[in-house]
Amino acid sequence: MIGIAVCNVYFMSKAVYIRLNSAINRYMTCPLPDSYFVEILEHGASSLQDDVRRCEAFLGLSMSFIRALVLKFPLKFSDLTLPGFGWKLNGIIFLGSSVISTFYFLRYDLKPRNWTPDLEHKEACLQILDVNQTYITYSHSVREIFKVNDALLSRIYLFIDGLFSKIIPAVLFPIVTVILVVDIQKFTETRSRMFSEPNQSSVTTKLIIYMSISFIFSELPSGIFYLWEAYCGQDGNCRGPASSGLYLSELVSIITTFAHFPICFVMSHQYRDTVRALFRIKTSVTVEQQQMSVTN
Repeated sequence: MIGIAVCNVYFMSKAVYIRLNSAINRYMTCPLPDSYFVEILEHGASSLQDDVRRCEAFLGLSMSFIRALVLKFPLKFSDLTLPGFGWKLNGIIFLGSSVISTFYFLRYDLKPRNWTPDLEHKEACLQILDVNQTYITYSHSVREIFKVNDALLSRIYLFIDGLFSKIIPAVLFPIVTVILVVDIQKFTETRSRMFSEPNQSSVTTKLIIYMSISFIFSELPSGIFYLWEAYCGQDGNCRGPASSGLYLSELVSIITTFAHFPICFVMSHQYRDTVRALFRIKTSVTVEQQQMSVTN
């Protein structure tokens, strides 16, 4: 849950930054192009956003899978619930996902070209800029090595990323979720016969079901369009519908991620504690704790 919270916070922060930066540029008298260093940082941040999005999927899937194992075989897999294993699992998933995101980073190169202000800002820019100086802007373009042999490397990357990062988790998520929900219901029935106090099983069940449904709707279409683009290669007519569909699926993914954050924040106390820790928000001491400290 800690890893999922970190991934959500970064993904949303990057999306908010992009839109704020775009809004600021619209109100600037003469928005200048970013330097090469800033463009590299932006590209690295986008690669990390791709990384954490993939990590969130596998962390959610592994959380459901581990919980199902522990409920089915509590004695055999009890070690999987220890914090040490959780940190190791977070590290393994992040490193594995980073390998794919490295190809995302290396796939594009920054090409310099002369910059001139657009028509909307041209008059204002000419008043403050040196007309004799050449200004450079940088555009992202696919590296030549990813274009050779009918874009073979690009097609391999899209196929691997679409299949392993999106389609396979989207297929496995509902299967594991159904198994987990059945086990939780059995555990809840057994517990209710033995104890009378309430438990959080129903909340956990709802949270996992929501994560499963949201991931299917946000990532499965994206994975299909990734495979479509991998099949098309450099055929522009074939790639056109896939690119449009991928844009729409990315928009859906952003919306579901923004919805994911408040829903998980409300439903999971561990998620809330993690977000508070990330932003260094101290929780107030409860009345019960205060009374205990006074009596002691």
